[in-house]
This record gives sequence, structure tokens and C-alpha cells, in this order.
Amino acid sequence: MVGALEPFQGRMRDLLADPAELDRIVAEGSAKARVVAAGTLARVRAAIGLLPRD
Repeated sequence: MVGALEPFQGRMRDLLADPAELDRIVAEGSAKARVVAAGTLARVRAAIGLLPRD
């Protein structure tokens, strides 16, 4: 069981040792989530009749 977790633990150690890389990964994920959320919010606003945000 412990051996199966080693790759994940190793990656976690690598990320914690390199805060700049961790920040880059978080920023990339945030940008992707923002795109998805914007589309979802636009559909919700249209469905309930709110004006689109500019």
C-alpha cells in the first residue's frame, strides 16, 4: 500500500520544495476554472433573464 502512494508523495515533496512551480500550477488551474465558470454563469444569467455582464 505504501509503495502505491510513493509517486504521489514524491510529487507532493517536489511541489512543496518549489513554491514558484506550485504557484504556476495553481494559477493555470484558476484560469481554466474561470473560463468554465464564465460560461456557466452566462447560461444561468440567460436562463433567469438577467442582463449579461460586460
